[in-house]
Amino acid sequence: MLLVCHCPLFLKLPHILLRGLLCLFLGLLLALFPGPGDLYAAEDIAISKSGTDLWQAVRQRSETVKGISQVPGTESGVLINSMGQDWRHYRTKWLIPLSGGLFLFTFCALMVYFLVRGRIPIHDGVSGKRILRTTRTERVIHWFNAAVFLPLAFTGLLMLYGRWLLIPLIGREDFAQIAALSKAVHNYLGPLFIVSLVLLFVVFVKESFFLAKIWEHWVLRLGGYFGGREPVSGKFNPGQKAWFWTLSLFGSLLCLSGLVLDFPLFGLERVTMILAHVVHTLSATLVIAFLFIHIYLGGIGIVGVFQSMVHGYVDAHWARQHHYCWYREMARQKKIEPSAESDSADCATRIGHNNSVQSDKSS
Repeated sequence: MLLVCHCPLFLKLPHILLRGLLCLFLGLLLALFPGPGDLYAAEDIAISKSGTDLWQAVRQRSETVKGISQVPGTESGVLINSMGQDWRHYRTKWLIPLSGGLFLFTFCALMVYFLVRGRIPIHDGVSGKRILRTTRTERVIHWFNAAVFLPLAFTGLLMLYGRWLLIPLIGREDFAQIAALSKAVHNYLGPLFIVSLVLLFVVFVKESFFLAKIWEHWVLRLGGYFGGREPVSGKFNPGQKAWFWTLSLFGSLLCLSGLVLDFPLFGLERVTMILAHVVHTLSATLVIAFLFIHIYLGGIGIVGVFQSMVHGYVDAHWARQHHYCWYREMARQKKIEPSAESDSADCATRIGHNNSVQSDKSS
């Protein structure tokens, strides 16, 4: 008996019994009060299902089921959101090839047009008489908008096409640095574009409303870009006004969607971010494609346009050729001296004359 009492196992027996009772008590508590895992167990997922069915249910393709997470956030309770895959499909299968095709088509069409038509000259030559076309304020705002938007467009295109164009040339590490820099530049310049767009709209909107008679006449003649006498127009022709409204409307969509993408943590769900990205990319595609045409006509295609945004003046013969109604208005206000061979016809007479000439040619 004395040997049993001094046995080590016998001495530890009370501790073993105490631990066993404690485990039994905890087991009864877990049985009576189920844990979180039992409360939120998926009803539709069975272990006997195949791997494909299991992961289809986990990805929640039919509907998104939100669970509970200790991590704060709008969608932190969603295990897998399949909308990210839909966004990736849109970006890689639709946006990149179609936008790239549009840019390439626009660029090639402008090059072919230049080779066929060349630069449009001042037909009557330089008169030596100047007309103030843009004020210093207008020129500063124009170039401020250009100085902000061009880097935005360039960095946006780098982030969109860089993976396919730059990685094969410079490698992944160098492209990662370029992409990070592009993202930072894009994010910080975005708010400045909002300011420049508002200023641009305020300064140029007065001269950018369409006049039905001039618009119809200009469109029927295709702006005179494919030969023949150029249709009359005011200070800005319908093509320039179309560019202004395209930049104003789709630029506003760029600004709004850009703010959503810049600040993604203000209670925004993924569907909102994806929709903002779609609006942002489609608006940018349209504006950049139109920008190609604007740069070509303003910088290369038409003689005498670029200097109007540099020092503000244009030649009187240039104004008479491209913006006849505005030229006549400047002459009436004594802001230019009419040339010796000055036209006495007003805008309405010139439009009627051009229409009659066109009808005679067609007959």
